[in-house]
Amino acid sequence: MGHRQDMMFRDKDDPTRPTGWREGAIGTAGVKIAGMLLAFTTSVVLANALGPKAYGDFALVVSLALLLGAPLALGLDILLVRELAAAVAADDRSRVHVLRRAVDRSVAGVSFATSLAASVLLLLGPWPLTSHLGVLLWGVALLLPVCALLRTQQACIQGLGGVAAGQMPQLVVLPLAVLLLTTLFLTIEPLTAPAAVLIYVSAAVTAWLVGRRWLPRTETMPGRTPGGAIPGRVAGPLILLAVAGTAHDQLPMVMLGALADARSVGLYDVARRTASLPSFALVVLSISLAPRIAELHTTGRKTDLARLVARAAPPALIVSLAVGAVLIACGESILSFFGEGFDAVYPSLVILTFGQLVYVLGGFAVPLLNMTGHDADVAWSFLGAGALNAGLSMVLVPPFAVEGAAVATTVSLGATTLFLTARVSRRLHIGVWPVRARQRVS
Repeated sequence: MGHRQDMMFRDKDDPTRPTGWREGAIGTAGVKIAGMLLAFTTSVVLANALGPKAYGDFALVVSLALLLGAPLALGLDILLVRELAAAVAADDRSRVHVLRRAVDRSVAGVSFATSLAASVLLLLGPWPLTSHLGVLLWGVALLLPVCALLRTQQACIQGLGGVAAGQMPQLVVLPLAVLLLTTLFLTIEPLTAPAAVLIYVSAAVTAWLVGRRWLPRTETMPGRTPGGAIPGRVAGPLILLAVAGTAHDQLPMVMLGALADARSVGLYDVARRTASLPSFALVVLSISLAPRIAELHTTGRKTDLARLVARAAPPALIVSLAVGAVLIACGESILSFFGEGFDAVYPSLVILTFGQLVYVLGGFAVPLLNMTGHDADVAWSFLGAGALNAGLSMVLVPPFAVEGAAVATTVSLGATTLFLTARVSRRLHIGVWPVRARQRVS
């Protein structure tokens, strides 16, 4: 374990250090590919076993848990990546330990208190635990603390340089556990939405427990006594960012559940999961680059930061365009793997794929702003996009259902991409468009 600690604090000018972004990108790419295959397989198994309506019930519960659990992390997942990376760069070992301890206590206290309060309300409410709706609502209450703790756990591992390891619990362990438990359950009896929710809760707890194995021990690290553990001035923007970002992702599911039906939720969930594939390369590189961006910004190496973005943006765009072309050409065949009736969502898949390609054109605007202290810009952008998405959904979902939600998501995604790229140019004077970024550096 001591060797593991020393590896985190090696010479920050050493280009061969294990926290280099290239090594992180390669490791994260492997984890992402494995996670993508597992998630696809798990979704196919669940969709075939449940059907569109029951799968929609299950997907809605997960979306509600993610949406309601986002503020319970208090925005500290974003703070951890930035502050831990800066502490490692400054060789401030005691700061690392104090940050981890403060975040763990804060998030655990708030999330478990909220889950307990929700459980009490359910006990007093008209939803018996044995009913279909009762189990679904209890699933949301049980998932709240696990979702919050998984967010901060991933950020902690990532901020300490374990870019690939930080992704393992949610991207690999969780879907693998869901897949194994679902397969085991199907050997006993047919799967229902409540059973799928309970399986997901068990898998999420398993993922969190396994993720603790990737956390280096820091409590014995020597170092000076730091000041405040968590900068109070960033708390508001970070909580807003966490809520706004999650709302932007999960709001279409909730809106469909409220304005349409569970079947539409199930269809949309399959379409959005499939349409997220074009942004795979951008997501991998963003996660890998985040600690490096924080380090370069902290040490004032602006030219190196601009060069880093310029080199990483074009490959992400090329890969995204290739994957998007495959989805548009073969989308109906891909959707047929999810079971009967899911191929009807192909038009929505095309719309959502186009939105993802527009987002990829925005490059690394989100990690650049988050890791340089301008996270409030990202928060307000996602909040505005969520409001725009909600407004468009109220108009488009009743007459067009899934296609209406897809259009609302794509329009709001395009709007936030334009806003974020403009803020990066103004705040950091760095071009994030794949072609322009290279021109700004040359």
